[in-house]
Amino acid sequence: MDILNSICSAVMTHYNSLDDSKKFNSGLYFCSAPQETTGDYVVFDYDGGSTDEYMGGADDAIQLADLRFSLFTTVDDGGFTLSEMIDKLTDSFDWRDIQIDGFVSIKFQRTGNGPVLCFDGIWQTTILYEVMFIKGDG
Repeated sequence: MDILNSICSAVMTHYNSLDDSKKFNSGLYFCSAPQETTGDYVVFDYDGGSTDEYMGGADDAIQLADLRFSLFTTVDDGGFTLSEMIDKLTDSFDWRDIQIDGFVSIKFQRTGNGPVLCFDGIWQTTILYEVMFIKGDG
């Protein structure tokens, strides 16, 4: 399994293990949500990455991946639901030990967020994370 699939699988496994009260009403999706999705939902995608190589070999390299979580809600309540979604996401992912097959997690850190916007009755924002890991038996 390539690293991108491993990261995406790890995020989905972590999300699916959460208590229902921490989940989004309409789910978490990779890259895109079904066109008919309404309510509150999150789409995450890979926003780039890099490798920091140190002494040793490729197996000792620290892998970095940037993930973008885009939060959407069709609930028109002035952004209150979106605010609750931000809390759910950050409570569930900030500095959590996300298990990536074949790697040891070093960090899952929030690095930024975008503005809160409302277009055509859909409230939205983005939250950025940096994931750092190294090969090993996590």
